[in-house]
Amino acid sequence: MNQRYIYIFIVFIFVSKVYAQQALRIKAVGDLLLADALAGIYSKNYLRDVEDVMQAADLTFANIEGGLCDVKVPAKCKNSGSKNNCYAFRMPTRYIDDLLRAGIDMVSLANNHVFDYGTNCAQQTYKTLMDYGIFPAGTKDNPGDDDYNTVAEIDINGLKVALVAFHTTSSWNRVISLNTLSRAKKIVKRATKRNDLVIISFHGGGEGPKYTHVPHGEEYCYGSNRGDLRKFTHAMIDLGADLILGHGPHVPRAMELYKGKLIVYSLGNFATFGRFSMRTPLDLGMIVDVSLDQDGNFLKGELTSTIQKKRSSLKIDQLHRASALVASLSAEDFPNSKLKFSSDGQISINTID
Repeated sequence: MNQRYIYIFIVFIFVSKVYAQQALRIKAVGDLLLADALAGIYSKNYLRDVEDVMQAADLTFANIEGGLCDVKVPAKCKNSGSKNNCYAFRMPTRYIDDLLRAGIDMVSLANNHVFDYGTNCAQQTYKTLMDYGIFPAGTKDNPGDDDYNTVAEIDINGLKVALVAFHTTSSWNRVISLNTLSRAKKIVKRATKRNDLVIISFHGGGEGPKYTHVPHGEEYCYGSNRGDLRKFTHAMIDLGADLILGHGPHVPRAMELYKGKLIVYSLGNFATFGRFSMRTPLDLGMIVDVSLDQDGNFLKGELTSTIQKKRSSLKIDQLHRASALVASLSAEDFPNSKLKFSSDGQISINTID
């Protein structure tokens, strides 16, 4: 066998080994809202330029930042005096078609806008998603007294996969607070016993351009405790969680590799159509592509940068601005993490000490 064939054989064995290890490929995006119904602002095919990228996975996740319902009157802001001063968000149920075309399989509803239009809207959101085969976590239609009813479970690639979703307050229907760590731990312990892989979603952290860094300890914004996110995420992995996907700050944040598991501290704004500010870095989003082995360990990843402009379609950012920002923040906030970022968004493990 000549040298050329030996080289090809070695490459084949290496590639085969890598792909044999891959048990699940997940794509994840942050906050998603395709209409601002209260203001009468509606997008059309807003995700068309990113649908192909989102679909190429075993499982695609998003955070639905508001209701998916046809309830007309919001439950909040009744005394605001003006629709322009009322930040109550929903998109009509017809936008389920956009989610399906983008290949979305699982979503978090554990955020501060899912009940903007009241319990009826939240129930319709849950039912609509379930009717079309998209699994929501974080709240349910009629959950009863069992906290575990907020967990979404799906069978894929011969694996049982759970999505557990948290927010920073439990003040509304069945949303479990990440600040109530003992209660959160109880749910995750049960999820790890019932499933092969467990994904944690959390809506936490301060909001806006001033909150790109992940601080040590608790962080506060608008007078509320937005979580000790380092403590929370590490505790979840210590209990057996395999991947953690954060959202809520509306800006990208760092990534960390902890005990072989990937933590994404904020996926940023992804598709937020309407009255949202698009001032950089609020306009920067990402599609995170993660490959896990059968034990949930991070193998490799890719960060596809996206960019929004006011009321125009979502675009792939050829300048890789979100990727560059995440790489910089990760180096600053988690200098001992072994994640390595390339200029075009590839994410790998640095094996050189």
